[in-house]
Amino acid sequence: MSDNALIEETIVDIADKTISGGALAGLIGWASQINWIGLTGALVAVGGLVVSFYFQHKRDKRESELHQAKLQDLKRQP
Repeated sequence: MSDNALIEETIVDIADKTISGGALAGLIGWASQINWIGLTGALVAVGGLVVSFYFQHKRDKRESELHQAKLQDLKRQP
């Protein structure tokens, strides 16, 4: 695994945990009727979701390109 792939995987893991933490904070804020905690939690969760989506999309694109390259190599072999 390359350094970039490892870094991206780490960022995705952190983003997933951020989504969970933001959702939990939003739930606590909603349950305790403290609006700013609920809003902050929701914003953190959405931010984590955006970061996670971006890096997972990037990883999927890279893996698709690698797969296509492997298929081309297999087609060239006798």
